[in-house]
Amino acid sequence: MRRLLLFLFRVAPLAAVMGTIFFLSSQPFTQLPLPNFFGLDKILHLIAYAVLGLSVLWFHCPGAKVPPWKAALWAFGVALLFGISDEYHQSFVPNRMVSGWDVVADGLGGLLVAGVWMVRRELRDYFCWLHRYLERRLLLPNK
Repeated sequence: MRRLLLFLFRVAPLAAVMGTIFFLSSQPFTQLPLPNFFGLDKILHLIAYAVLGLSVLWFHCPGAKVPPWKAALWAFGVALLFGISDEYHQSFVPNRMVSGWDVVADGLGGLLVAGVWMVRRELRDYFCWLHRYLERRLLLPNK
């Protein structure tokens, strides 16, 4: 049971971010009240997929069994591939358009997080320390 809880602790943020992105991209464009600001769509894509990249890194933190460069590659790859699949999914949603620039913004969000992950070791160490701390506090209170 403990192993299942630990696995869910790692996977839940990833599933939540992916589910939120999928839900929002399923909405017809007319139902999303966004201010009329040039480039806002691309900024929101970049932020959403940077958060997706962070959730991939959250998944890879425990025990640091994956080298940092592989975790960064996973974060970028998942963000880019999910962005491509999301644009394909949007092609079936009424009043939504497929845009290659959205995929570029998605990939840049993942690349931004992967780059910071590789360059800023103290942030990487703190992120994994936070993961281990929360894991012990929330899921392993006996230890």
